[in-house]
Amino acid sequence: MTFRSPLFGYAMSKFPATIYRKNFSSRYELSREHQILEYLGQRQAPVPPVVMSHAEMVYLDMHHGGPDLKEWLSSSALTAQEVTEALAQAIDALIKTARLNVWHLDVALRNFVVHEQPHSTKPSVWLIDFGNAICPHFTLQKPLWMRPHRNQHPLLQAAISQDWQQFFERHSLVQPPDWHTSFDIPNQLYQDDWTSNLEVEALPQKWCAVAHATGQMLISAALAQPSFLDRWLPKFHDLLNLKDEGLAQQKMVAVLHDLSHMPHESVDHDKTPRPRAQPTTAVVSPPRVHTPSDKDPIAATIDEKKPWLPKTFLPLRLLAIGALLGLGWWMLDIGYSTRGQSLTALTTSTAIGVLLSTLAGVLGCLVSAQKSRWIIRSMWAHVLGQVLLIFELWIFGMDLRAVLILTAAPLIAVILLVLQRLSKQHP
Repeated sequence: MTFRSPLFGYAMSKFPATIYRKNFSSRYELSREHQILEYLGQRQAPVPPVVMSHAEMVYLDMHHGGPDLKEWLSSSALTAQEVTEALAQAIDALIKTARLNVWHLDVALRNFVVHEQPHSTKPSVWLIDFGNAICPHFTLQKPLWMRPHRNQHPLLQAAISQDWQQFFERHSLVQPPDWHTSFDIPNQLYQDDWTSNLEVEALPQKWCAVAHATGQMLISAALAQPSFLDRWLPKFHDLLNLKDEGLAQQKMVAVLHDLSHMPHESVDHDKTPRPRAQPTTAVVSPPRVHTPSDKDPIAATIDEKKPWLPKTFLPLRLLAIGALLGLGWWMLDIGYSTRGQSLTALTTSTAIGVLLSTLAGVLGCLVSAQKSRWIIRSMWAHVLGQVLLIFELWIFGMDLRAVLILTAAPLIAVILLVLQRLSKQHP
């Protein structure tokens, strides 16, 4: 029995008038979405409040949000202000959830609902459907249930493709010739598959992926309401194919700010249009700086800490670590030669293991989009190999002072590798 990718379409039915019941295919999908919704709801993110979760019947009851944005934008009775405010709230929802480390990777008009507030003339927009979201607090245990698509950010396409390729390899399935076309997956194999360290969770440029998907969504909105949104198309296109995390977040915030501050003036066609004179006492006040904790959804600037090891220095850091490891092997060669130490089973197996890891790193660089990850894995193997051989020399009677000298290069390499890992996790 098979089902077709990319989505198996969770059934969502209204039950009763103000409650939506969302049915899931397994407890895994139910549990993960429930946890993410509760996590976001407790932090006042714009998501539907959960009413009840039923593990046995595998469904989730939540507040009914209203029509989705795609359906809502098809109305001919909307004003320019209503359209831009709704889209601004949608972008604000994505920014808020991303800052809470929940990355919604299936950004589309259908995944936002327009919620009519009882005591307000303006509706609010909720972000829904977190089946295709990643969050370090609730790690994935199966490949993300979506297939790569050419409208996605290139890095996201590569990560999803690699995860499905590894799934097919684990289960000895015949791989499709093109991962961008529809492919079938055995339902039971997917439900029984449990894994970790998925490529999509290690996506290095999550802001870029979300900004790209947001740009695609806004371009779709412009097609639905061209009279209101055509003027914004250049800014929407600017969100596509970005490669810098800070720039991606900045551009998302800029689009949010512009949509939120779009001037909406009533036009009296019986009056002669005249320019306005600026008062001589007018003073331009500096823009207000909003932080992620502001209740105002308009974030005019980014107040984000910069990584203390910039990504642009990554090649230099890897080159420095490689040089240290090369120095370590050279010093080890001198140590073995000076002592006249004969090769043992440990020496031979360590050398073979390091060579194999180096080969795996080279092959990984050729086939993977995450080339630095394979290089770093290979470097850790080199560090381990040098430590084992230094230990062997010490066991066979090498002076402790000489052992400490041999340890210097791999020890500094370890410190740099740890700093590299920490810089990757730094906000």
